[in-house]
Formats: sequence, C-alpha cells, structure tokens
Amino acid sequence: MVNAEKLDFENQNKYIDLKYVKPKVIDEVEVLKNTYPDIEIVNIFDSERPNDYRQVLVDQKVEELENSPEGYNELRKYPGVGRWAQLIKRAIALHTLYNPNNKFVGQGIDPNIYHENLFNGKSAADVLMNTKGNEFSQKIVDTYKSFISGVIDQGKNKTIGSRDLLSGVIDSRAVRTRATIAMEMAFDHIENDPDFSNRNNLISASLACGAAGPVYNLVNHLKKQRHDFSKIILVDSDPMALATAVCLGRGQNLDNKIDLQLKNLLFDPLTSFIEPNSVDIVDLLGLFEYLPTEYGLELLKKVKDIVRPGGLILFGNMLDERPQQKFFSNVVKWPTLQQRKISDVIDMIKLSDFDLKNLKIRIPSEGVYAIYGIKVSKPNEEARIHSRSVVGELGSTAVQEY
Repeated sequence: MVNAEKLDFENQNKYIDLKYVKPKVIDEVEVLKNTYPDIEIVNIFDSERPNDYRQVLVDQKVEELENSPEGYNELRKYPGVGRWAQLIKRAIALHTLYNPNNKFVGQGIDPNIYHENLFNGKSAADVLMNTKGNEFSQKIVDTYKSFISGVIDQGKNKTIGSRDLLSGVIDSRAVRTRATIAMEMAFDHIENDPDFSNRNNLISASLACGAAGPVYNLVNHLKKQRHDFSKIILVDSDPMALATAVCLGRGQNLDNKIDLQLKNLLFDPLTSFIEPNSVDIVDLLGLFEYLPTEYGLELLKKVKDIVRPGGLILFGNMLDERPQQKFFSNVVKWPTLQQRKISDVIDMIKLSDFDLKNLKIRIPSEGVYAIYGIKVSKPNEEARIHSRSVVGELGSTAVQEY
C-alpha cells in the first residue's frame, strides 16, 4: 500500500518537504483549516521518481530549459520525450507519466486494439473516420502506433535522458501522486463505511477516463482487501482513449468488468447511460481543471445524480500557485487549464449543493494539485443540511473539443 503520511499542519514543517509548495498555498491551507479541518498537505511515496542525485539534475535541467528561448525545441530533442510529445494533448500521454521506467513510451498497448470493433460494431479508427474523415483518422492511428513503439532513453552519470525527465519533472511526479492520493481517499472511504466495506459488488465510474491506469490500480488494490468491483464504467469522448483503456484492462484481467461509454460529458446526460444513485466511486481526476467554472458547476451537479447515497466523488484541480509554471506552460506547452485557488474550488463545491462537512482535501507535497473528495450525503444526513445554495440551469454553449 502506498503510504500517505498524514500530519498535523502545525508540525508538518518538521516532517514534510515543502520545497515545491508555494508559500501562498501553505498560507491558504493554514487559514482554511479553521473552517475545513480535513485539509492537509501530505507526503506521498512515488516509486517512479528518480533518486535524489538524479532529481537534482532534473531540477537543474528544468530551470535551464525554462530560461532558454529554445526550451520547447530542446526538450523535444530527447528521443523518448519527443515521441511522447507527439500525443501530449491526448489522454494516452498520461499513461507514459504513470510508467516512466518502462522500456517503451506506450508499453502494454497493442496497436491492433484501434481496429477492433468496440463501439457497436465499429472500431476506434472507424469512429474517427466517420467524424473526422479518412485522412485524419489514418494520421491519428499512425501517430498512436509510432507513440507506442517509442523507446524511453536513459541518461548516464551527469547526462539527462528521457526517463529522468518523464519521472522527475514535478508535473510528472504530481500526476502520479495525484492518482495515489485519490486511491488512498477511496480506500479509506470504503474501509471506514460499513455500508461499503461489507459489499463485493462495488461500481466505479471514471469520467474522461483516458487510459484508465489509476482506476485499475484502485480496483486491484481494493480486491486485495476483499472489496470487489462488479462494474467499471469508463466514459470518454475519445474512442482512441477508450480503446487504449480496454487493452490495458485486458492486460490486468479486468476487461470483463468494463462498461465502455463513448459520450460527451458536457452534452450527454449522465443518467441517460448510468443508472441514477448507482455508483460508489466517481472520479473526474483528469477532467475538472479543463472546464470553465460554469461547466464545472454543471457537471458536479450531474455527477451527484449518479452517486449512491454515501458514495464518493473524487477530482483534482491544479493550483494557481505552483512550481515550474513556466516549464509547464511555455516549454512543455500542455493544454491550457483552469488553475484555481483551493478556496475557489470550495466555492464551486458549495454552489453545487454539497454538504461541506463531507469534504476532504489533500495537497501532495509536489505543490501542483489539490485533490478533493466529497462524500454524497445519505438521506438522513441531507435532512440536517439547513442552508443550500441554488444554481440556475446553465445554457449549453458549445465547447471546443480537441
């Protein structure tokens, strides 16, 4: 079990390495603890990170690239990183960050999966062809195949390699610890609630699931603790992401539990393909920060409809004050995110009509993300909520999809 060291805030400087956490974030956590006591900065063990010596080399290289006018091009000269960057805007890119010590960028993925009929008799390539045309479809499939076969080169001595960057850049580490803390929160929730701890037919739903690596890790870990899942609902608007998730699920003998849903979360009502009040754990781990506030509010309200009373909603949001911001924005050129203060996200949760007494917040010590866990109130708990904020129905303005 990965260890999340949970410490009292007043003593955390003695135990937690706050090297990367911005002072404004530390100050905000200290203030918020007066109102929301279940908020902590925590250390998360990351088995994929470099050793201390190579971590220093990575930090130095990041600073060098940040201050170079050619940083973007220099980064992509590393063979493995260059291959990874071909699909940086696609969910499959996170698969590499979860597994930077693999030999290949897309290890474990069989490219034949993109031609398998997974969507009502159509393959992922077919779906792309029908929506984007044959030329675009072929280009995407070819790029995926190139991505999958890319080798992750290693650095030696004082020389940095792709493996060092993919494992040691703070954003890479933060993606992994974000997933780990979400798993910890789900595990604690199920273990500590008798309504869930005695059940072996749990249902999870991952919205904008991508390659679904963290979902499978959670399912496998809970199974070892005698908590089995009967269904894993994977929802995404990208057929290539869902096909990738199926392939990786088969590699872990979980494909018989997978329920694929090729849906647009902003326009397809969740209850049209997920039974109301049926899901135990819902995660939006890699989605929420891509949504403008109005869409985030609307989606949170929709998600509440599918969660079983007593169930858990998990999501993360990148902090507005974070390390290596220039590297993330200007060198890596990751797609634009809605970076938010913790208090701003709390306000969104409040406006979405959740009981804030059921809110848990964790900030991994990489200082990049805050992870939020919301327990959905049971009927008897709902009756004790005295004040509620109501958000009017929001218009369905079109959102540009990648």
